[in-house]
Amino acid sequence: MPNLLAHYGVQGVLTHALIKDAPPAWITVGCLLPDVPWILARVVRVFISQEAAYDLRLYAIVQATLGLSLLLSAGLALWSPRPGFVFRILALNVFLHLLLDASQIKWANGVHFFAPFSWTLYHWGWFWPESTTTVLCTIAGVIYLLWAMRHRSQPESLPPSSTTTRRVLAAVCTVAYLLLPFALWHGPYAADNHFLKTLRERDTREERYIEMDRAGYVPHAEGANILSLVGEDIKIQGQPRDHAAKLSVQGMFIDAETLRIDQAHVHWPRFRDWASYLGLLWLGGLWLKSWWQQRP
Repeated sequence: MPNLLAHYGVQGVLTHALIKDAPPAWITVGCLLPDVPWILARVVRVFISQEAAYDLRLYAIVQATLGLSLLLSAGLALWSPRPGFVFRILALNVFLHLLLDASQIKWANGVHFFAPFSWTLYHWGWFWPESTTTVLCTIAGVIYLLWAMRHRSQPESLPPSSTTTRRVLAAVCTVAYLLLPFALWHGPYAADNHFLKTLRERDTREERYIEMDRAGYVPHAEGANILSLVGEDIKIQGQPRDHAAKLSVQGMFIDAETLRIDQAHVHWPRFRDWASYLGLLWLGGLWLKSWWQQRP
């Protein structure tokens, strides 16, 4: 994905063009929603085994689809004073977020627009996360947030005084968002999304093609390893680099334990992560500002 600031820069402008008086606080939440599963998965991954990490990844894949992201949008919108208006903002930004993600070059990755009916990953591959395009979008995000902090819009409260029916519907949407991945994660596994099936079936992965997105490359005195998305150390044929890096790779397993890299792209080590962390902090600041405006 592009970093969160880049999403704010593109989606903030487009949302204000399409939805009059859209509160920036809700726009930033909509920008974030498709990434919520990946943020939580990164936290949970620290506490689980490598084998369980496969299921965690499948769970996050399902939650990050367009359909489940819209379900979470509905659950949040039902807690707002104007659920229909807020849902339009969240739904638009979920869709724009996924369109922007699909526009990026992301080996072994992509976006599910039609799950659970199709587990095809869409990625058109127009630019890398470190491209000039991404940097310009990130700068636009900073400018948008600076404007948003000064912008006065009708405050939105969470939680509001809402009816019991709306609270029940919000709970149903949230529970469905949390439980549906358990019923659906066989779909992305069968489709070998993120090459999880290839990675997990170690006995049969010899001579199988694979891609990895932002994998950790670690050189040693003799040879080198690459860290898969579930934390497995895989030997590399040869030693294409002399220092640690984050790589996206395309290659072939020459045996069950060794990968031959045919193509590699080196990522900037901290740019995306720190820009996203800053975006999260700024989102919190917008909501704090909204809360402050509501005080009597």
